[in-house]
Amino acid sequence: MGGPLPPVRQDRGARGPLSRYLCPTDRRGIHTDVSDAGLKLLREARPTNDTALKEALDEAAKNSEPDPLVTAVEAMSPTR
Repeated sequence: MGGPLPPVRQDRGARGPLSRYLCPTDRRGIHTDVSDAGLKLLREARPTNDTALKEALDEAAKNSEPDPLVTAVEAMSPTR
């Protein structure tokens, strides 16, 4: 199969929202950690994301035969 994997930066002390590192037991796997800065960004983005999702689901619900994915997402939504 292919050659060795390219190196992945091991930013354990990441300055950005995410850091990636190779799986210690299987070099094919790459793990991603979310930093405190990344969690802060997620919290800040949540209201905008929730609003956009609600609007998209409301629009999709106007269809007389809603898509199964829409039904599943609506069932999981804590705001419904």
